Amino acid sequence: MADAERDAGIEPNRYRMVLGHYPTGVVVISALDEAGEPVGMVVGSFTSASIDPPLVAYLPSKSSSSYRQLRNARHFVVNVLAADQVALCRQFAVKDAGDKWAGVAWRRSGRGLPILEGAVAWIECEISSTLDAGDHDVVLGRVVDLDATSDRLPLVFFQGGYGRFTPRSIVSAVDTELIPVLQIAERARPMLERLGESVGYECGLQAMLGDDLMLVAAYAPLGAARTPHRVGARMPFVPPSGSNFVAWADERTVAAWLGRSPVPLAPEARETVLAGLGRVRERGFSIVLHSPAYTEIDGALQSLSEGDMPPAHRRRLMERLSSLVDAYEPPSLASVAASRIRVLGVPVRDADGNIAVSLQLRQLPAGQDERAIADLVDRLHASAREIAANCLEEPGAQPRLPAARAASARR
Repeated sequence: MADAERDAGIEPNRYRMVLGHYPTGVVVISALDEAGEPVGMVVGSFTSASIDPPLVAYLPSKSSSSYRQLRNARHFVVNVLAADQVALCRQFAVKDAGDKWAGVAWRRSGRGLPILEGAVAWIECEISSTLDAGDHDVVLGRVVDLDATSDRLPLVFFQGGYGRFTPRSIVSAVDTELIPVLQIAERARPMLERLGESVGYECGLQAMLGDDLMLVAAYAPLGAARTPHRVGARMPFVPPSGSNFVAWADERTVAAWLGRSPVPLAPEARETVLAGLGRVRERGFSIVLHSPAYTEIDGALQSLSEGDMPPAHRRRLMERLSSLVDAYEPPSLASVAASRIRVLGVPVRDADGNIAVSLQLRQLPAGQDERAIADLVDRLHASAREIAANCLEEPGAQPRLPAARAASARR
């Protein structure tokens, strides 16, 4: 009796408001009716239930007309909607609509069930049991097949509205870091243009922001082999990437950088990376050679920069980048002539000796011998000194680097 009295005291609208603070994914449960026609309904209350055996569950309202069409189906598919499928979601969510499947692209699973095209993932199930849960049912399904077929982010329902999940790692860095760096980039543009025109290659400024390295300025002279990389392009700050920012840092900062690798570096790879940092300190510049793996990586980096990369795909990208240790800081520059150079970069230091940005030349063709590289590095250092003198000296112009990064030592 006491429990019933407590239940009666929970006002439905307040219940919905409070529970609305918990974001959920959005799925369409699809199946075939007794006539073999596709049926479906939108569900926000979906969850994994068990790995062994593989079970999932969704909780439909007993009063739903769409659920009445699904109730007798012994098999169903969970379609995880993508963030750009709001219109499709609304089409399936309309009550007592005529043909919810009008204009909807779908295909059949191996068992003939409807799978929505463009869904982030799909899970095909056989009903295991149906449990009573007040004004809802709990439908347990045993998973018989599943796949994740899209790199897009999922649709999210939160406080009555639809949106997308944006992990902190792919959000633009907070203004306290980003704005000063953009101020440096704006002041440095004339110097970038002069450098690009003098060498004939793309040049740019890269900054360390949050968990990523970001290209904050770029210039390519007329006649350059490639158009410049898009300003705002990001890449995860994982070893061996970003060696210019850590080569002069203390041991603690270097250890933290090595720890960013999504999987622990093998001892041999770790030693290769540390030896590369030593060469950066000795040479005064960083060099990254082209690798065929970048064809795939560049597509992933574009997705990261556009904010369309789920965390699992970001982790895979980080793993790919961490596997490229042999492309970074080659032991001998004599062998570089046979390879294209992806990045040639030098640090730009503020008045305190901290590294504010990295000045880079990008996409250099093969044929750069040691003398050519030395000449390009001299031009980079001269431009870096000019940028430091003219763009970092004004009060407030240089970015406030977080403590872990400000530990980058001086030469």
